[in-house]
Amino acid sequence: MKGKLFLAGILAMALVFAMMAAGCDNGSTGNGGGVAFIGETLNLSGQVWTLNLDGDENDTMYKRFTGNRTGIHALSYQGGGYINIGGSGSITNGQLNFSIGTPLELASIQDEFEWMTEDFSNVTISPSNARIAELAISGGGWLDKQFFDFIDSNIYYQEAVLYIYFDRNVTITGSGKTTTHECDCEELRGHCNCAEWGERCDCSDTYITRNINLSFKTGWNVITKTHTHEVNNNTETLTFSAGDSSRARWFLDEYNSYSMNIQGFSGNMENTRINNTRPLFKGKR
Repeated sequence: MKGKLFLAGILAMALVFAMMAAGCDNGSTGNGGGVAFIGETLNLSGQVWTLNLDGDENDTMYKRFTGNRTGIHALSYQGGGYINIGGSGSITNGQLNFSIGTPLELASIQDEFEWMTEDFSNVTISPSNARIAELAISGGGWLDKQFFDFIDSNIYYQEAVLYIYFDRNVTITGSGKTTTHECDCEELRGHCNCAEWGERCDCSDTYITRNINLSFKTGWNVITKTHTHEVNNNTETLTFSAGDSSRARWFLDEYNSYSMNIQGFSGNMENTRINNTRPLFKGKR
């Protein structure tokens, strides 16, 4: 139960550690299926779950959602805000059915993936003039496909499945990095005064990313982002792999105060999530 309450706090602040399709050193490690391409039309379905905080269902992290949601739309984070990219669907008795073809709006791949130069070395995106849309689903809450659990009392483990549309064939490569941040904090009456990090004074951390070697085709593609956090030594490791996760479930964050019900939604949306939350593909932050 303690782990669930801690996890609920993580979800309330950001829901997922922000992701897309990528790979490790051999291009297919992780829990992804190894094939990124889906097709011109993306059809999504399956049981929807919520976070289980009441200790039932054999004390698992998930609880079956049995409700209904209508007017579900697809969004994409572009230009600093979420915009409508089409698609339609619903949740009926806890079962998701959603479909989308070519997105209504696409963004420059260079603009959307500019963040990669921070977390990877020798990043190559070819062709550089491709346009993309990363899928986000909302309607009575944020809907993400993910798996998360505590491996033990020290390691938090998460997989997130990302769907991205490409307007042409694209390859993305990059070398992983290991970076360490030492926090210059001072403890004052039991509190850390580090303005940049705003956390405990032992806030130094190590952030590791694995090599990326991914190929995408014109249309919808899927990748799995794997994130582990070793709490004792504050080390985070990030891996992207092509394909879907066999363990991930559709998770509805209906309690997030930053969620939105977009029935009948159209047009631009700015700052619809926590201000510093980035799309799932975009690194750990």
